[in-house]
Amino acid sequence: MSYSVGVIALSIFYSFFLNCVFRYKTRIDTPEEKTFYNLVTINFFGLILECSLFPLITRYGTMHILPNAIYKLYMAYLAVFCIMFFDYNMTISMSEEYYKKHSKLIHTVIYILMFITLLLSLTLPSSLRMSEAGIFADGPACNTLYLISGVAITMCILSALRAIITKKAKARNFIPLFVMLGGFIVALVIQSIDHRWTLMTVTETFGLLAMFFTIENPDIKIIDQLNIAKNEAEKANKAKSDFLSSMSHEIRTPLNAIVGFSEDIQSRSDEVPYVVKNDADYIVEASTTLLEIIGNILDINKIESSKMEIVEIPYDFKKEITGLARSNSVRIGEKPIEFNVSLDSSIPDMLYGDQVHVKEIINNLLSNAIKYTDEGQVNFTVTGDTRGTTCNLEITVEDTGRGIKKESIDKLFNKFERLDVEINSTIEGTGLGLAITKSLVEMMNGTISVESEYGKGSKFTVRLPQKVYEDNSKGQTIVLNGPSSEKPKETPNMEGLPAVSTMEKVDLSAPVDEKDKPMNFSEKSLEDLTRKTILVVDDNMLNIKVAERTLTNMGLIVSSARSGQEAIEKIQNGEKYDLVLLDIMMPEMGGEETLKKLKQIPGYDIPTIAFTADAVSGAADKYIEEGFLSYVPKPFTKEQMQEALSYLNKDK
Repeated sequence: MSYSVGVIALSIFYSFFLNCVFRYKTRIDTPEEKTFYNLVTINFFGLILECSLFPLITRYGTMHILPNAIYKLYMAYLAVFCIMFFDYNMTISMSEEYYKKHSKLIHTVIYILMFITLLLSLTLPSSLRMSEAGIFADGPACNTLYLISGVAITMCILSALRAIITKKAKARNFIPLFVMLGGFIVALVIQSIDHRWTLMTVTETFGLLAMFFTIENPDIKIIDQLNIAKNEAEKANKAKSDFLSSMSHEIRTPLNAIVGFSEDIQSRSDEVPYVVKNDADYIVEASTTLLEIIGNILDINKIESSKMEIVEIPYDFKKEITGLARSNSVRIGEKPIEFNVSLDSSIPDMLYGDQVHVKEIINNLLSNAIKYTDEGQVNFTVTGDTRGTTCNLEITVEDTGRGIKKESIDKLFNKFERLDVEINSTIEGTGLGLAITKSLVEMMNGTISVESEYGKGSKFTVRLPQKVYEDNSKGQTIVLNGPSSEKPKETPNMEGLPAVSTMEKVDLSAPVDEKDKPMNFSEKSLEDLTRKTILVVDDNMLNIKVAERTLTNMGLIVSSARSGQEAIEKIQNGEKYDLVLLDIMMPEMGGEETLKKLKQIPGYDIPTIAFTADAVSGAADKYIEEGFLSYVPKPFTKEQMQEALSYLNKDK
């Protein structure tokens, strides 16, 4: 034992250094870290106990109570260390999820084993003996300790091998175990030959030193920096969202006046010069483009922040698609493009799905096809395969436009990606349309694919499942054709989809049948409105002027208020209205708060419509839940206002 003094003293230095470094280093409190913390702490005190035995035995001999008591404590240390090392081995052998789930049970077993080993080490007899070979210990306590150590090490080896084979842990994590195992074998061989060497605790120290370099402990400073960067990114993203929302509102407000007064000029074609009427058409067209750009920016922001929702409602698919085709045909303008639309009549009239986003997907594809085609054809085909309660739509938009290079197809659905910028620099757009389209298609469990030949055209195909709401199919396919005198051609059969049988030729430039028009007022309805009075509440005078112009042309009597408080005072003073058109964002008192206070007025039962630039998807449902009858977005069209005011035509 005496030969070990120098080695043990050196080990004490290493152990002290290891404790200092480990405690100084900022770390994450994982189970592995906590167990290692306990091991390095107890190892330091074990070395102190072992080292103190030498002077005590030299002074008092092996029979004195003091060295025997210290040796008992040292044996207890060895027993506890074995159990704690077994605990450490368990933490790195199991998956983190499994360890956390069974942590309570594992530690209960560990504490029971620790208590038993401590009890045996302290109560069983042991003795220190001195011989010519050196100082050594024997007795039942020593034998029990060897047995416990052997069992613990065997279990550690088995669990390590199992974890390595099943790949639940990295092999490098078990380096300390094998270092200690090798060290213990060497130490036992040396001690059996010469009792003057005691190397067990020294072996443990060097095993812990190896363990220090294998612990999975990412630098906490880097993690803190990442957390700070993450928080800043989240704040920046929120600020971006708030800015985009605010920007949308601020742009829509003046656009409301631009669109409103331009539509008013359009409606006075007999009163204004042709050039003025023509300019008004261009203004409305440019405003529509700007609104689409704003809508795309808001949509991609909602998709990125996982706030985009799929809202399913019953809708007349054929009617909506026909209307969408007609509105897109206007985009062609003077381009020599033949616009052909084929709708498979086997598709049920009424489907159940996200009407708004289905139309947005199709609108993005059609507008792109028209935008990037200078001459030739744009063919829009919708076929369907109805099986049970599901109608699998196949929507195809094919054009003879500029096409896409093969190397650019992979980038086609990236955000803000504009292909062939040099050639397409004069074409309006943000490069968001197809990115939004792909995201929406995938959110609705659909797929989108593209085929293209550069310089010859492109073909986009969307496959989209929709629920069947009501099957009113008539067994024929309606074909809407643009300016062409050619006879309609049969649509080729498609695998898994019905063949086109009968075609009905309809000219897109022909007047729309009354049954296919959006909700509108009849002449009788327009006469009925002359008896109605409406209160327009808005802090922006231009918005009031636009609303007054539109509503007056419909025959309504219009009154106005510049704030929520003014509206409340008018109604409290007994002024009677058939309907209130209430702006949402107003200083001092917003629309929601104004409505709450209006409803507190005894007898208030005036239907109230939200009049707002908050025109994002889901806004209508939001305001209806808050107590509004409906909502009118800014900028509004005459048709949107008519649809919202349709309540006034119903019998109460």
